[in-house]
Amino acid sequence: MSQTSQLSPELAKGLVQLSRALVTAIRNWSLYPPEHPSVAQSLERLCRSIRDTTGGAILAVGITPDTLVIEGAPADHHQAAIAEAAALLHDRDLLELTFAGEVPAEAVRSLLTLLTLDTSERRNSGGPAAMWAANGHPSIMLQQVDYKRVLEREEGGRGESARRDDVWQSIVTSIVDGQHTTFDERAQQRLLAIAGSPI
Repeated sequence: MSQTSQLSPELAKGLVQLSRALVTAIRNWSLYPPEHPSVAQSLERLCRSIRDTTGGAILAVGITPDTLVIEGAPADHHQAAIAEAAALLHDRDLLELTFAGEVPAEAVRSLLTLLTLDTSERRNSGGPAAMWAANGHPSIMLQQVDYKRVLEREEGGRGESARRDDVWQSIVTSIVDGQHTTFDERAQQRLLAIAGSPI
């Protein structure tokens, strides 16, 4: 049974378009100054994709290292746009991205700014969800990896043999409890080692 059958055709198509728009916007936001035409075009396209996919309702998108998940149903990870968006968001320490109601362009602009920050700056500030809770727009909600739980699990018996997919699967299935912690350099290096260990 194909993974695409787990989502309605309309939602699957919308998620692919949203993923493409998000990947392009993140790249353009990283490469060009804010006044560059490519930045404005990709922002407009992403805003339109969010509107078209959500229809002004609430859409929560779970994030794994290689695919996106809606209400427990994974998208087709063979779709390049889905896999790329999942990898980009996962690399930014996100577990879930939720759009609620009408999402204004300024909220999308703020999200892109957050997602293109240097990794160490995001993590030293408590992670993307903590930063968004302090300064973001309520039409977008972020949930992030609970680093403390990952470190405790790794150091509490599973050790070096823990597989990356097992660790990230457990993170995605356990939603963050809202406590945000900053991590010292040792802890960050350990987490990077977990994320980068071969499957």
